[in-house]
Amino acid sequence: MIFNAIDNRELMDNRLTKYIDAKERIAALRRFYFHLMVFIPGVLGIAALIFLIEEGPDKQFWVWLILSTIITWIVIMVIHVFSVYGNRLLFSKNWENRKISKYLKREDQTNPKQ
Repeated sequence: MIFNAIDNRELMDNRLTKYIDAKERIAALRRFYFHLMVFIPGVLGIAALIFLIEEGPDKQFWVWLILSTIITWIVIMVIHVFSVYGNRLLFSKNWENRKISKYLKREDQTNPKQ
């Protein structure tokens, strides 16, 4: 009876932990989507400034400043993508399973069963 109560408590703690983790992931995803909604028009707007700069001695400086701002924001966005999606972006569980299957198939072909 006591062990059953302990098991139920551990199960509830585990579910609560998973719920909290899921809620934090959703919050991170929401912040990412907001960042993306600001990023796209922001970069387009900043890039449009290049065409508004008049010819003159300072044009090269302003173009450099605008381009470096865009590149910096792109780097920050890439970091944000990896902080939200992590390794799941490149190395998902599905990818891992496909690689394992491929490796095992190759092993079976090179080392036939005796």
